[in-house]
Amino acid sequence: AFYGCEKLSAIKLPNSLKVIEERAFYKCSNLEDVELPSNLSKIEDSAFAYCAQIKEIVLPDSITSLGEFVFYNCKSLRKVKLNEGRINIASNLFDNCQSLAEVKIPDSVQLIRSYAFRKCASLDTLVLPAELKEIESRAFEDAKIKTIEFSGTVEQLKKIKISKTGNSAILNGTIKTLADGKTIVLVPDEKQDKKDICKDESNIFSGSFLHVSPSPPLASYWSAQKIQSE
Repeated sequence: AFYGCEKLSAIKLPNSLKVIEERAFYKCSNLEDVELPSNLSKIEDSAFAYCAQIKEIVLPDSITSLGEFVFYNCKSLRKVKLNEGRINIASNLFDNCQSLAEVKIPDSVQLIRSYAFRKCASLDTLVLPAELKEIESRAFEDAKIKTIEFSGTVEQLKKIKISKTGNSAILNGTIKTLADGKTIVLVPDEKQDKKDICKDESNIFSGSFLHVSPSPPLASYWSAQKIQSE
């Protein structure tokens, strides 16, 4: 409806609106203020892609479907509140949102798809939800994350499937598990026939908390065996 409308700077959408269709505001390069309706149920692919001036988005709890590339290349977007009840974060949802510094991932999220947060260079702190089951390849490629926290326990963390491809921002660091107050230091393996090491305070665990996609030899999986530290 507003595809390429460069003069549009602000819009308040009516509560009667249920769906924002594909590329509805694509390349509205001066659009800065967007107020979404409280009854909105669906935002389709690339709806706000290349809206370079949008700084903040609050998604209403009524949304049940959020497409791919919705906020792609929104380079000024700094803050996002995702709605609760969401099961997955779509591919390329915030790809190349270089200013994104604050995003609340809902506790209900189980899957973060490929390229979801690629090139989010300002995303210093990330809190992963306890229900998370999988992070696909390149979900956090070229992100500059300094602090990672996980809402669940170490036991829950061990069950998460994370692709090693393009996710070094998560794998080459320290994760604090909030539910049990532990700090996990990941030391990634250099060869598939070697086990990763996770150090949990006074104990060293053989294996990694990750399942790797595609599946590697069993040696790369987390082992319940506990090795005493020196």
